[in-house]
Formats: sequence, C-alpha cells, structure tokens
Amino acid sequence: MTVEQRSRIPILTVLRDIPFMALWSGRAISQLGDWIANLAIIDLVYRLTGSGGAVGVLLMVQLLPGLVLAPVAGIYVDRWDRKRVLIACELYWWDYWRWLGRGGWPF
Repeated sequence: MTVEQRSRIPILTVLRDIPFMALWSGRAISQLGDWIANLAIIDLVYRLTGSGGAVGVLLMVQLLPGLVLAPVAGIYVDRWDRKRVLIACELYWWDYWRWLGRGGWPF
C-alpha cells in the first residue's frame, strides 16, 4: 500500500479495528487519570506550602528527567521492538501508580 493509498483511508475504518480501539481508549483513560493525579499533586504542594515557587520547583523536578533522559533513551529505544517497549513502559507505569495508590513509594 502506498502513502497515497494510506492517506485515503477514512478515519472510521481505523476506529473499527477493535484491538486499536482497546489500546487507544485505554491509553486515553490512563492519560486522563495521569493529568488528574498531576493536578492533585500540584494542589497538595500548594496547600502544604502556600508557595507558587514550591509548585514551580515541583514541576521542574517532574520535567527534568524527561528532558535529560529522553534524547539518550530515544537512541536505544529505536533499536528495540516497539511492542515490547510499549508493554514494558505500561507495566512500569501501572506498577508505579499501584504502589503510590497504596500510600507507599515504589523505589
């Protein structure tokens, strides 16, 4: 199938693919939960400290590992099987929130 033929496939045909929809809807729900958790953490830090600066430090600490590690990790991840990487990342993320939900720290 050429690129021109792929661009003509209507979006509805993709949405009829059940495994894709299961992945997409699960990921969408997961992302919504992640954003709600981030907002709750930001609110908690602000209520505990009363400082916008502390919230800024929190956001910087949350974003810094991704900014530093993403370019290096991208080099290695491009060489690995994408499906296995996706599954491993999702399992890690699930385990992280499972431990955090129990009131513990996963590390």
